Amino acid sequence: VTGVQTCALPIYVRYVHVDPRVREQEFGNFQAREDMQLHRETASEVGRFWYRRPTGESSADVYDRAATFWESVLDGHLSPKDRFSRDKPSPDDALVVVTHGLTMRLLLMRYFQWSPQTFDAVYNPGNADMWVLTKRDATRSYALEPSECSPPRMPWATRQIYLVVRGRDGGLERRSEEHTSEL
Repeated sequence: VTGVQTCALPIYVRYVHVDPRVREQEFGNFQAREDMQLHRETASEVGRFWYRRPTGESSADVYDRAATFWESVLDGHLSPKDRFSRDKPSPDDALVVVTHGLTMRLLLMRYFQWSPQTFDAVYNPGNADMWVLTKRDATRSYALEPSECSPPRMPWATRQIYLVVRGRDGGLERRSEEHTSEL
């Protein structure tokens, strides 16, 4: 954040909030190297989303805490102090969340209501990759904006992802990956 503030761009950072809910997954206390393969195999059988490592967390556990963070962002109460403020803070142009790849995927899973199978199909972003959601005021929603992402693309998956959404007429529509940014 300090680097962003000191660059030549006209950027004002109103507030910095460190939130432990968006930390990386706790993998547990792995002391025995030979146990790693057993954990990988068990995770494959149970499902990577559901498998909880000994003394660690499952992706489902991380989802629960990331979801509470996301809800506080969407409710406009990122800071507990904002809940008790009589003055409404001015609207911000952007919110930057710095976190790990798994947590980024889980935040998208929460917002776009992905299934665990879809979550497992989407790869983690690379180091320092940026996924950008833009606000759609008309629909009161957010959309992935590939042209603003770094690198400029949709999160990529191991297989083609199709979403089934309820259209305005109440019928179901099947959309492929190139149309998911409209959601």
